[in-house]
Amino acid sequence: MLGAGAALMAVSMFPLVKYATGIPACVYPGTSVPLSIFFAPVAIVFSAFTVPAGFVAGERIRKVSGVGVPGSRFRLTGNTVSPLTLIICLALVTLFRVMVS
Repeated sequence: MLGAGAALMAVSMFPLVKYATGIPACVYPGTSVPLSIFFAPVAIVFSAFTVPAGFVAGERIRKVSGVGVPGSRFRLTGNTVSPLTLIICLALVTLFRVMVS
């Protein structure tokens, strides 16, 4: 529910960009419907699964890396997870841009 609620709030707030900037938010071609509203079900379902998965993955990474465990050293895993996450996120953004362009 946390992920779905966050996505629902974001979807609801996005059309307000028009009032802050004076320019309508990204609208679906040929309509006046903002993209956030048009794709709201996708965002809500996607977030409903990825937010809990992120909590589970974060807990597992913390256990594997030994962070927060007394007497343990920060292993190589902990040193590579953050840069690897950055690279994966950049690759996903690039892939998305290629798909929509």
